[in-house]
Parts: sequence; C-alpha cells; structure tokens
Amino acid sequence: ALDSIALSDKDLRIHVLADDQWHQLEKIMNFFQPFKEITTIMSSSTYPTLSTTIPLYNTLIDHAKEIINAENIISIKAAAEKCKEK
Repeated sequence: ALDSIALSDKDLRIHVLADDQWHQLEKIMNFFQPFKEITTIMSSSTYPTLSTTIPLYNTLIDHAKEIINAENIISIKAAAEKCKEK
C-alpha cells in the first residue's frame, strides 16, 4: 500500500524500497526484537535482581551467537558480534 502511494508521487518515488531492502529491514527487526522485549521486562521491574537479570542477559548472548552463526548480512552479523563482546 505504501509503495503504491510512493510510486504515484514523483517526489516520493526515490524512497520506494526494493524487495531485498524490505527483507533486510525484516532481518534487522528480528535481530532487535529480543532486545526490545528484554528492555521492556527490565524497565517494568522496580528492582531488577540478578536472578532475573542474568537469565535475560544470557538470552541476549545466545541470540547474538545464533545470529553470528546464521546471518548472512554482514552488518547484522557485526552488530551481533559486538553484542556478544559486551
């Protein structure tokens, strides 16, 4: 729907994303989704404790490792490697 609107306006036409760009955005969203969820969990807790923090941290590390092993988009893989280093 957005593409058809953008394609009909010559000023917006240059901003239409190709299918591979939409695919990359989907992969970026999938990469960040666990970070969003865990940030929400941690932010909603008045007093986060180690008993909740450590498993959530480990979940993010595991997610980063999965991305490193499976991802073929270099920038996402690099971001996952940086996350794992922290």
